[in-house]
Amino acid sequence: VAANMALTDAESKAFWPIYDAYQAELQKINEQLGTIIADYARMHNAGKLTDARARALMDRYLGAEEAEVRLKRTFAKRLDKVLPGMKVTRYLQIENKILALFRFDAAVAVPLVD
Repeated sequence: VAANMALTDAESKAFWPIYDAYQAELQKINEQLGTIIADYARMHNAGKLTDARARALMDRYLGAEEAEVRLKRTFAKRLDKVLPGMKVTRYLQIENKILALFRFDAAVAVPLVD
């Protein structure tokens, strides 16, 4: 992130505390997603995934995704107060690229519902 943001000293002082707070909140959401995946894997592997359980898992997953979008919006507003719009957008692009890599790995590892 640091190598791609090209922050001035003043921007850096304002950005990193916001970044750290964002990452801490994002970690909580990622932990929820990890729990959802683990629950799915456990049920899938045991042959205990029912329609109702699949729907419940899907609802939990969509709730975590919605929380992630809300988090991005909240922190984008905070970043807008301390960085130019192009740097805020750049940061969100960097985050999305990192997230895409993690999601690709998860997509490969998680089997489709039978």
